[in-house]
Amino acid sequence: MAGLGNLHEPVPVDVVEYTLFPPVPVNLQYEHIDDWLNDTLESYLTQLSPDVIKYLWQKESFELRPVRPKGDIPACLQGKTNYGGNIDDEWFIVYQLFQLTKMSHGLIASVQDDDGEFLLIQAADFLPKWLEPDTAENRIFIFNGELHIIPITEYPAQNNSSSQQTLTLTDALRCIKDPKIQTKASSQIQNSIKKKLNMFPEKANENLHFANCYIPTSVAAVLEQNPTLVAPAVEAFYYRDPIDLQACRTMKIFQQEDMVIYRVKFTRYMYAQLLQQDFQPDRRSGWTLPSKTNPQFKQDDLGLKLAHGFEILCSRSGNKNYNINGHTSFNESDSRWQRYLKSLTEKGFFQNVLEGSRYYKVLLEEAKSFYTEHFANHKSTKKEAGDIILQLLESSPYSMEDFKKKEHSLPLADDDSWLEISPDELDQLLHDTVGKNTTNTSQQDTFDLSQITENMKSFVNNISSVEGAEFPEEGDDDDDKEVQFDGMGFIHAMQKMFDFPEDKDDDSDDMDEYGWEEDDSEDEFNPSKFKLNKPKTKTDTKMKHYMNEMDRELAKTEMGKSFEKTPKTAKVGSKSQPNAKTKTKPKPGVSAKSKPRKTPNIDDEDDDFRPVNIDLTLVKNTLESYSAQQGLPGPATNILNSMGINIPKNTDV
Repeated sequence: MAGLGNLHEPVPVDVVEYTLFPPVPVNLQYEHIDDWLNDTLESYLTQLSPDVIKYLWQKESFELRPVRPKGDIPACLQGKTNYGGNIDDEWFIVYQLFQLTKMSHGLIASVQDDDGEFLLIQAADFLPKWLEPDTAENRIFIFNGELHIIPITEYPAQNNSSSQQTLTLTDALRCIKDPKIQTKASSQIQNSIKKKLNMFPEKANENLHFANCYIPTSVAAVLEQNPTLVAPAVEAFYYRDPIDLQACRTMKIFQQEDMVIYRVKFTRYMYAQLLQQDFQPDRRSGWTLPSKTNPQFKQDDLGLKLAHGFEILCSRSGNKNYNINGHTSFNESDSRWQRYLKSLTEKGFFQNVLEGSRYYKVLLEEAKSFYTEHFANHKSTKKEAGDIILQLLESSPYSMEDFKKKEHSLPLADDDSWLEISPDELDQLLHDTVGKNTTNTSQQDTFDLSQITENMKSFVNNISSVEGAEFPEEGDDDDDKEVQFDGMGFIHAMQKMFDFPEDKDDDSDDMDEYGWEEDDSEDEFNPSKFKLNKPKTKTDTKMKHYMNEMDRELAKTEMGKSFEKTPKTAKVGSKSQPNAKTKTKPKPGVSAKSKPRKTPNIDDEDDDFRPVNIDLTLVKNTLESYSAQQGLPGPATNILNSMGINIPKNTDV
């Protein structure tokens, strides 16, 4: 974790690490630190337990362990959670940290993941310019339910180094608590983060998905006692490997017998993982599936995958001799447990359920499991899910008849239409996330294809600087707008200067011959005031003739036929206009014989030839490229977006 010295290694992917810095009593003696940390841990977890215990975690749950003071690191509580790709788990932890610092006086918290200070990403549009990953170390904390950023004025850059001086953790915590130092982040930063956090804890319930699954009674019995075991089962199936599939060939424990329909609680993330995978059971396992057109296929398919996940977990177990929670013996007479249980009751964890009822016992077992994992022995290693499943099967009798009776009263499975999202819903989601409209209806209704050609011409004709090409929407600085430079005129001027004259009769020592014109203004010696005009030479006439001939040759090729052509127009003096006058009076002073030659026109030379319509070809090719992307990012959208052009959706498909 960044900012905590050698206490942590770099944060792995899909892992969030968090540290709590409680206010240490001034007169606390070193030999009493462990007891004080354990008491503080109990106090904090008791406040968080009602929400944390009920939460269905993707991979690992919220946890804390005491850390003794060492060097610059004070006594603290530290935890890390692998959220398995479900970022809602990560933000739920952040929500809990904000709530805990609000309820606990003097508590400071920090949180990071593999992106570092990921809270700043949420408020990226409002961060001060100096705040970067290199300067954020030991400067970002959560205090009193708000984000605090230690300003750069505290321990600024060193005089003998261009790098920022890193704040020590002790100094950073002192700055946060010092009322003379303004560390509270701006309202824009606070609001952008709280916009995400305000969705909790309601979002935890919104993310749940209940599905009716056709599973063995043994699986239903395990989930009845410990619903959270669905998470490791889904993960085991989703990330199965060839070795895991070997255990699924025989399905020694969870065979397709004594089947019941059971209502399983998933998160949407887990449900999507399980549903979207196409899986066919091994013939040797004895498991079969109905056809996909069968109305019962979904519940059978989900039950099949869930049972295979449980089988994989049990195959990984090396020992079956664990008690019901997979932990050491539980002592219900322990005074700390009694205090913890009383606090849960006062906070409404048991929801006024009758003591001794089935649901009360389920909640009580969840509380015992949480207490054992977080309080009893911090140094013990958590038991594998397969060990817990096997022990539950051995120690808890179950009856198929009881589950069969419940089938008739099961509610319908939740609607899973949320798996599909329409383009409008996606736009709204992007709008809510990015904070601005991604579509403009008025622009779509009046979209002008000429924008493509005009902006493309502007881009091609624009003169690039050493910093690269500028797209039309990027605009120019005021200084750049003053410079007017004609590249072709400059080339022609240089040709004359270096003995490449076009006409030997046009010799002159005047710089006007090279196309230079000086603007007669106050800024007489300002280079930006000089304009370079392109002189007219015979080279232009010859080049145009060559290009015309080339066009006529290319028009006969397959490449030439692929271009869009201009429509054929009737010419003056053609057979279609017999009455047209073709004779014109020569200009005064110019005889008919000495009349200047006209530049050859390819339209006059070949009646079947039609020039290429460059604009139409450009638009056609661009739209074809855009259509080929099928809504995905690609070269067409990248170029057009850089020019400020947003092509409307094709509503005809």
